[in-house]
Amino acid sequence: MKETGTQTALESPASLCDVITQLAHEIRQPLGGIESLAYYLELALEDCDTELRDQCGRIRQLVAQASWMLEDASLAAPAELAAPAAVDLNALISETGERLARQEDRPLRLKLMANAPRVRGSQRALCAWLRHALSFFRDVAGGEPMPLVETAAEEQGVWLRIHSKTGEHASLRPLDPPGGVGGLRRMAEQLGGRFLLETGGGVVTVGVWLPVADYPLN
Repeated sequence: MKETGTQTALESPASLCDVITQLAHEIRQPLGGIESLAYYLELALEDCDTELRDQCGRIRQLVAQASWMLEDASLAAPAELAAPAAVDLNALISETGERLARQEDRPLRLKLMANAPRVRGSQRALCAWLRHALSFFRDVAGGEPMPLVETAAEEQGVWLRIHSKTGEHASLRPLDPPGGVGGLRRMAEQLGGRFLLETGGGVVTVGVWLPVADYPLN
């Protein structure tokens, strides 16, 4: 029986979002192996040249950055979001902070607006946005172990902002790359909101603004 490499498509072609998600999943495996090897070498060189150990630490830092950028690409890929619903940002932030405190012993500092109105958005997407932004400061930029997360009203919407100091040599380019292709910005805009990136006084701020649930999306 003769076989060929051509198969009849039984399913519709994968979306760009599916392709990027699968690619990110596959690449994370070799990246994880590289990180493990660097960590092993770092331990093995404990009594050796400090510069060599520093380079191993640098490799692990670059792996963390590459992993974050893969996740960012997954968030930036055009995906169909759930229908907008009323989301309590204060509750979402508090729940995320509690999970981080339990799982990683790294609680957040919170400055939440009292009785903040609910916003129009996606609970799942906003939770992913928050965790992704926090992981940049903690795992990539060498930021504070306890970043400050706040909510504040402005115009007919509410801001969710994260403030953190970063490491001396941290690059902020992945947070908002040229062309508006970054996951944090694209997700904010897909939700009908705005994205913020500010620096000043040694502190970096990222944020997403969303309209309150009582107002129509622009």
